[in-house]
Amino acid sequence: MCEELKELLAPEIVEFKIRLAEQNAKLADNAAKLADKDAKLADKDAKLADNAAKLANNAAEIAKLKKLLAEAGIKE
Repeated sequence: MCEELKELLAPEIVEFKIRLAEQNAKLADNAAKLADKDAKLADKDAKLADNAAKLANNAAEIAKLKKLLAEAGIKE
């Protein structure tokens, strides 16, 4: 009886394993796409941080120039 049951279920088990492998492949593809998007977002974050640092440097330079103007008695 057990062998007969195995023989009856064998095609369904194979089909199930095939569907499972297909779903795993789709999940792996989705994971790769998400990793790519994460990398792009990290790159954008790095660019934004660089721009923020440049703006901070510019603000510091402006403050320094304003101080020099004030010390020289020149109004803006």
